[in-house]
Amino acid sequence: MRRIAILLCALLLALCAGCGEQGEAWDVCRAVAPAYREGAELVRFESVTVPEGESVIDALIDALNSPAADPELQNPLPGDGAITGYELSGTVLELSAGEGYMSLAGLDKTLCDCCLVLTLCQIEGVEAIAVSVNGITITDNLGAGDFLTYDAASAPGEG
Repeated sequence: MRRIAILLCALLLALCAGCGEQGEAWDVCRAVAPAYREGAELVRFESVTVPEGESVIDALIDALNSPAADPELQNPLPGDGAITGYELSGTVLELSAGEGYMSLAGLDKTLCDCCLVLTLCQIEGVEAIAVSVNGITITDNLGAGDFLTYDAASAPGEG
């Protein structure tokens, strides 16, 4: 009887070894919180795991709408500016956002758009994003090439 119990425990452990978080790792771009901005670093990536069988677009949008795991990073979307829907139109991912997105301006808007683009344009077939609020396009067809992601003053000739 004891041997059977040991065998059952070993079998259960072997089965549970594969029960961990499985899926594919993807990067989510986050804004560095102002208190932690040193030098020119304004954005940083966090890794998230998209479970097998789940839509990568849905999972990355959920991650963008959620708080960052790292306390040095922040969600670039304002609470009332979350992504509420999307449609892939050719190679442009058209995002619908809450009204808070319209309140973004200056550096905050640039960082938000940069995080959206760098997160979502890594998906095969997505080359640009557009963002609308209440059916009005606020940001149109931004791709990864639209952002300078290095300090041009200290690294001339890169790109």
